Amino acid sequence: MDKKLKINSPFSILHSPFQKGFTLVELLITIAVLAVISGIVIAIINPGTQLAKARDARRKNDMHQIQVALEAYKSDNGHYPPSPDWINSSQGDQWIPGLSPQYMQKLPRDPSSSGGSYTGFPGWYGKWDYAYYAAAYPSTCAQGHAVVAGDDYMLIARAENTADPAAIGQTLTYAGCPTGVWTGYFPFGPQ
Repeated sequence: MDKKLKINSPFSILHSPFQKGFTLVELLITIAVLAVISGIVIAIINPGTQLAKARDARRKNDMHQIQVALEAYKSDNGHYPPSPDWINSSQGDQWIPGLSPQYMQKLPRDPSSSGGSYTGFPGWYGKWDYAYYAAAYPSTCAQGHAVVAGDDYMLIARAENTADPAAIGQTLTYAGCPTGVWTGYFPFGPQ
């Protein structure tokens, strides 16, 4: 008896019991289904957003580590390291004077830092760096409060995920004076 199978169409997926493997059409359909499923999974996971959240988590952790070092510095010296202006992490591994290496082996830099040294506040240049300020000289803030040199500080990290509650509408006071509402940044002050 002849065991041939009659095929009515070139696209038929009927097989004889003696054929092995898949047809080209079956393989193409399987690949298309897998592509659609993987596209949906990638859209749900959104690796760009997940990476931004991971970098922001590192920023918050870095800020906390710097805060601990600043508190240890103040405990030993009676004041925070003074800075005449905003200083930022683009200025090397010892960007906060006096902290490294005694209180921190190496001061962290922002995970998205593009490198290159500049002065001033990171947001002015669209840079991803940490920034620190502690008055180097006594003064008076806009509300009339006395600002004692090294008695307070501001530590800022720019947020990538601006939907993070810690980066939305946070307020920070400096020497008893409000510095305004910080949106898109993680502001930190003395603990």
